[in-house]
Amino acid sequence: MTTTHREGRRVPYDPGIILRINIPIVLTFLCLAALMLEPLFTSAAALAFLIFGAFLMLHRTKLSLTTLNKHWFLLILPVYCLLSVFWSQYPAVSARQGFQLALSLIIAIVIASRVPARNLFFILFVCNVMVLGLCLLFGARPSGAAWQGIFASKNAFATVIAMVFLFSLAMLYEKRMKLTLKIVALGIMSICPFLLLKAQSAGVIMGLVPPVLLMVLFQMTRGWKPVQRIAMLTFGTWAAIVAGLALAPYFSDIFASVLRHFGKDPTLTGRTELWDIAFAHIAEHPLLGIGYRAYWVVGNPDAEALWLKFGVKSGGGFHFHNLYISNAVEIGLIGVAIQSIILYGTFIAAIHKLIMTPSTEKMFFVMFLLFIIYRSFGEVQLFFGFSDVSILIYAICVYSLKKEQPEPRPSSRTRRTRRAVHGPAPAAAPEPEASA
Repeated sequence: MTTTHREGRRVPYDPGIILRINIPIVLTFLCLAALMLEPLFTSAAALAFLIFGAFLMLHRTKLSLTTLNKHWFLLILPVYCLLSVFWSQYPAVSARQGFQLALSLIIAIVIASRVPARNLFFILFVCNVMVLGLCLLFGARPSGAAWQGIFASKNAFATVIAMVFLFSLAMLYEKRMKLTLKIVALGIMSICPFLLLKAQSAGVIMGLVPPVLLMVLFQMTRGWKPVQRIAMLTFGTWAAIVAGLALAPYFSDIFASVLRHFGKDPTLTGRTELWDIAFAHIAEHPLLGIGYRAYWVVGNPDAEALWLKFGVKSGGGFHFHNLYISNAVEIGLIGVAIQSIILYGTFIAAIHKLIMTPSTEKMFFVMFLLFIIYRSFGEVQLFFGFSDVSILIYAICVYSLKKEQPEPRPSSRTRRTRRAVHGPAPAAAPEPEASA
């Protein structure tokens, strides 16, 4: 064994002291980076995600299987979606999409069990900043029209901007965060409002209001005890409900003024008609739906008629502009109940974690979930395969259910290595003798 000499002693040379590569963190970064670059590389990005995810699972396979067995209840949703092939109007589509969903969520659970929450926070921050940079460098930025970046829609581009904004905002929350990182976060956050205006996405801009208010609320109560925060949050929730009921008659006017500012029809032309059609399908198949991802399929007469009516290319992507209505059509009320338990249960557990042990990543998790819940009433962002939003929600669920582990004490081998490198600890000075 190669040795080094220090003060006449032979010290074993450990290359791990100089450089340690954390394989799960590297594979997680490659997984998520590939997934977020899907607009550029399409199916190749999804394949790369699966390959790196498989490597992550095979690295300490027994631990991965133990984790999946421990969180078996999170697999109820993908299993239910796969079972919909037995009543789906397009069984092949439901089987393929359900299999992709199952693989994506399995990898999400493994990621959350192998990578600490703080590391995943910074991995996602780097990935989103990277995608935002590519959007600004190579994306579509037409003058006088909404910017789309490297995506096919302005809402997808605006969502990336909102994610970067939330990441940066969360970095300003924790006092232990380095000043350098806070300055970088503040600089990145300062350009996000300008980019959101360029994306012209009213829904995303309004969706950022609740997370920002929550952040301000937690900053104001930083010195409070957990019990006081829970009482304050309970009171604030009821106050928000009462205020919402009081402002309900004026909400439509407020919402319409915001939509007019972005050049949109305040009556949301088409959405009420879409919802009427969706409710008709739900009435026909209320419990089980027509099959997972089996509605917006090329060749389905109902979908083709809506694509033609709204001027969308056949197979170009479309939805009912409401997570619960859209998924009720495909997986029925049973599927919507399962996904709602996962989504809102994760949100409650994440808030509890944030109140008990505040940190940067926990603040981001809560703000992100609140943003997604608010957006769920106007967009369909989950649950489907190769969705970074769905993967992150499952990862947050695992983190929120995990018990807080105290920081491990250094092992005896580590202590011996430190003594070998730095020398033995100095002996304590003898106490002075008491004077007569």
